Amino acid sequence: MVVKFTARHLGLGLLALAVFFTVAVAFGIALIVWTPLLERMASASLGRSVRIDRVDVDPGIETDVSIEGLQVAGAMQGNDSNLLSVESVRVVVEPLSIFLGSLEVPKISITGIRSRLSRDADGRGNWVVASQAGVIAETAAPEERAEFPRLGKLVINDAEFDFHDAASGLDLAGRLDKLEAVSNGADGISLSLSGAIDGRPLALEFDGGAFQTLRGSERPYPVNLELTLGGASVKARGTFGDPIALDGIELAIEASGPTVSALFPLVPVALPATAPFELSGALERSGRIWTLSDLEGRLGDSDIDGEAVYDAGSARPRISGSLHSVRLDLDDLAPVIGEQPDPSETASASQREAATKDQDLFPHVELPSSNLRIADADLSYAAESISTSLLPLESADVQLSLNDGRLLVELRSVAIADGEVTGELALNAREETPSADANLQIQELNLKAFFQGTELETVMSGRFGGRAYLLGTGRSLADILASARGDGRMTIRDASLSGLLVEAIGLDVIEALGLVLGDGTAVAVRCGALEFTARDGILLIEEAIADTTDSVLVASGQVDLGAESIAVQIEARAKDFSILDVAAPVSVSGQLRDPNIGIGAVEGFPIDLGEQEDLDCSRVLSGEPKPAGP
Repeated sequence: MVVKFTARHLGLGLLALAVFFTVAVAFGIALIVWTPLLERMASASLGRSVRIDRVDVDPGIETDVSIEGLQVAGAMQGNDSNLLSVESVRVVVEPLSIFLGSLEVPKISITGIRSRLSRDADGRGNWVVASQAGVIAETAAPEERAEFPRLGKLVINDAEFDFHDAASGLDLAGRLDKLEAVSNGADGISLSLSGAIDGRPLALEFDGGAFQTLRGSERPYPVNLELTLGGASVKARGTFGDPIALDGIELAIEASGPTVSALFPLVPVALPATAPFELSGALERSGRIWTLSDLEGRLGDSDIDGEAVYDAGSARPRISGSLHSVRLDLDDLAPVIGEQPDPSETASASQREAATKDQDLFPHVELPSSNLRIADADLSYAAESISTSLLPLESADVQLSLNDGRLLVELRSVAIADGEVTGELALNAREETPSADANLQIQELNLKAFFQGTELETVMSGRFGGRAYLLGTGRSLADILASARGDGRMTIRDASLSGLLVEAIGLDVIEALGLVLGDGTAVAVRCGALEFTARDGILLIEEAIADTTDSVLVASGQVDLGAESIAVQIEARAKDFSILDVAAPVSVSGQLRDPNIGIGAVEGFPIDLGEQEDLDCSRVLSGEPKPAGP
């Protein structure tokens, strides 16, 4: 994007200078007089200081104009560094063609470009002076295709640029090793480019129609190009209705790469990290509106289709559209939160390597918050079926909104374990340190379905649900959870625990909780509730209680999300002491990845043991306060 701006405006400006120099020679005016005069005229016209070290002209049928040490300041006043500096420019023109109405430029050669582009918080670029913007736009670019000069060859060597956008915080640095464009008459125009953007290799191969077609005012101009940036590749074939204004574009495109986010900044929006992708579609442009239709392809092992619209004409660029998957493999989106796709499935080489390394439970990879202020978005996404080993997800319908750096994902309906999860997830990048929050409602999930595929599937049944709200700050999911605050409440009803739980957990633990009367006997859990508060990443159990056939279970403790550890103990209040002789509580402690479960109390466990009656499940499930009294 920046390279295109630099080449176009610089090239057209240099052509204007070349015409000036040629006319000057024709009238026999000494260059020693014209050089400072041209500097003053260019400075006044551009609204900024322009300096030229040296100009040489070799007149003839083909006039050779050489310029050395061209410098264009960022502003007429102020302390801005140079917007543009160029070591040397050589322009070969045919003076007589000016008077014939078609400027002939056999060759332009430019070496040593240094460009520093910036945009302030109000969106003003240092390449445009507001008071002169209309004049520059009117004089710098041809209005008709026929006005485009006949250019034989353009060569640019050794160009560097950097771009800073104060509003979005975006910083880009680029290098152009070589650009060469050649017009081969009836055979067409070819262009090749090599360089880098932010350290990622950049290459472009372009083939266009004949120069006569480019300058023609009626026929669309055919193009065929392939652009690569790092591991991402974009191929396009089609036509430009107006190649000068870059309007009326109709292209068939194909894109592929290790992750969709690798397309930035070729696609100037914050795209998510994903598994490797292959996409195709039809791209059209009309005015400031880009439309991508007939989109289809794959992200890892997931299919995707839909359409999107990019509006570059609004105050902030906005992308909108609708996407859909017949089957979503959830781990294809794992890189969004810093995890890796399943290395045994579709994944890039770097993702497979990262997956083999020891990782914490919560990823420390920085979330893609830095690009969220570049553009706004409003996208819907639906997945008919979801494949994942983590949760029994079935389908999803979500709405994604991005406004001024705040990303909101509305879970309109996520089907899971025969129940549903709704709510909102948000990532706010408006401040220097991002924040994230989750506000979820869980409705009627099936315990057996929830634990499908695990040892627990055969030992429990029932329904559970609840709500949770967490808010944290940080640049990674691990940082956000380590600072989380909030609260939540979960409930369980009409559940049962099979005697087979003995094999899964251990006889001594089960007996201590009074859950098994005999081998294979199921214990009913009439109801239960868990309430917690969160502060500085520590989930503290405020109340945890469950009513079983023979005892009431109570729990206390905490889960430290920063340390990824748990310290919880559970005790049983027997409903009939003749059945149960409680020796000690059950403790669950250690790392969340592999906790230890055993018999043993923590000092100061806040429970008074005694004979217990059935709980009032209506109050337990509704969260109503307990009645006052002894």
